[in-house]
Amino acid sequence: MEIGDILRNYRKEHDLSLREFSRISGVSNSYLSMLESGRHPRSNRPIIPTLTKLNQISAAMGMTVNDLISNIDGVPAARNKFSERIRSLRADHNLTQEELSSCLGSTKQAVSQWERGIREPDFATLEKIADYFCVDTDYLIGRSSRPAALDKTEVDLIERLRLLPEGEKNMILRAVGIIN
Repeated sequence: MEIGDILRNYRKEHDLSLREFSRISGVSNSYLSMLESGRHPRSNRPIIPTLTKLNQISAAMGMTVNDLISNIDGVPAARNKFSERIRSLRADHNLTQEELSSCLGSTKQAVSQWERGIREPDFATLEKIADYFCVDTDYLIGRSSRPAALDKTEVDLIERLRLLPEGEKNMILRAVGIIN
């Protein structure tokens, strides 16, 4: 579903005209009309809303921008998660987009587009980002909620634990307080 379809369906479900939704959202009637058609009337080019417009529209619909974006076809949840994670990591490390781009050998525009979910980095850059922030790539793309990958000692411990007979395994788990 495209953003225009989402907007049209919302208005239909809530019995709102374009003008009424415009008043509620603070987005112009003509812009909403272009969004619903998916094309600019003069250039016939696709309409790509800014984050500000998405914020206004999502707030008027009573949802977050991430919820709105996750309903758009072609925008996988992982991209949304990646956008959140890179923005959060950059902020946690008190870096500007320009500083991060310099550390990664990228551009400020690329970092901005990653954070807005417009583009994704290539695999080599994803690895650079993970290495820079000392996190796992699975964490960056939303496949894991754990920022750091297991180190070799942790992996060895888990493998050895799996090989133990059930009684010995439970004894160790009790000793470390995982089970009673």
